[in-house]
Order: sequence, then structure tokens, then C-alpha cells
Amino acid sequence: MGEKLVFLGFLDQHQAIDADTDNRVNIVRTTQVLENGKLPLILDIDAFHPCQLAPEDWVTLLARINSLRSLKNQIFRHTLTRNA
Repeated sequence: MGEKLVFLGFLDQHQAIDADTDNRVNIVRTTQVLENGKLPLILDIDAFHPCQLAPEDWVTLLARINSLRSLKNQIFRHTLTRNA
């Protein structure tokens, strides 16, 4: 039976929390349909922080956005290899 199985793709999801900032992240790795013998990879990084801030509190909003961007970039850099 194993000889007749053809790999079509995968779906992998992780969730994490940054203990220092309370920022949270959902990381999804999945594939699309084979294209020309290659398996396209999708990496979705959803960084968020559950809170309510006043829109006029731009200093706090900007700090939160920068903190989330840093977390997202850190995960991105540690997920892919040079070949990917």
C-alpha cells in the first residue's frame, strides 16, 4: 500500500506566547497543490496582543506594533533556511 501513496501536502499549526511581552503568535505552515513537480510552501505568521488601547494613545500603539513586528520577524528568520 505504501508504494501507491503520493504525498500531496501538509498542514502544521503552532501557537505560542512571549512570556516577556504577553504577545501571542499563531504559526501556520502548509502547502499548495504541486506545481511543475514542486510543492509551494505557505508560511502564515499571525502576531497579536489581546488588549484595548485608545486610538489617540499613539506612543503605546506604536510600541506595541513594533514589538509585534519584532516577534514576527524573529519567528520568520528562525523558520526558514537559506535554501527556502
